[in-house]
Amino acid sequence: MIAVVTAMTNEASEIISHLNLVKEKPFAIYTGKVHKHHICLIISGVGKVNAAMATTHIIGLYNPRLIINLGLAGAHQLEYGQSYLIKNACYHDFDLTLFGYEAGQVPKYPAVFHSANLSGLPFEKTNLYTGDYFSVKTLDNKPYLADMEGAAIFQVAYQYKIDVVSVKTVSDIIGDSEQHSLYNHAEGHFAMLIYDNLLEILKVIK
Repeated sequence: MIAVVTAMTNEASEIISHLNLVKEKPFAIYTGKVHKHHICLIISGVGKVNAAMATTHIIGLYNPRLIINLGLAGAHQLEYGQSYLIKNACYHDFDLTLFGYEAGQVPKYPAVFHSANLSGLPFEKTNLYTGDYFSVKTLDNKPYLADMEGAAIFQVAYQYKIDVVSVKTVSDIIGDSEQHSLYNHAEGHFAMLIYDNLLEILKVIK
């Protein structure tokens, strides 16, 4: 079984059309076959806590061999509407540097979580910052993505020793004057892109 985690139903609406609803509470869960793979999809809700709860829940139910995190993300110096493979994921709003930890590092966990090494994926790689707030101030002078769930999913998967592959589609440009309208358009129109991203990942999984 392969688990797919998305934050919102509209991100997964095209995937859902190929699956069957199993349960709605405490999380909406769908199962079925996509590209010959058995899939379980869970809609986590927005935010790190929801993402962690949903990921733990789906692991307890299905013990997946791989977790795929798909969805939308804000971007800095990346192209609107393009999808990117997450190379590294970390938190931007967790700070215990006073006690000798690296910025973003949770005690007993690595400062940065790494995506599973799958060859043959057609996506450019970038880094992901996860936090419970958005800020116009850029976090880095290099290209990156920012969301509110990704690193939490990686952290839970790390604890359970399950690999994660994450592909995010740029829904808005951080600090752009049209950021809100860009996001609104993406939320309503990018579900097929997200489904296509899932197909690309499944193609390279044996």
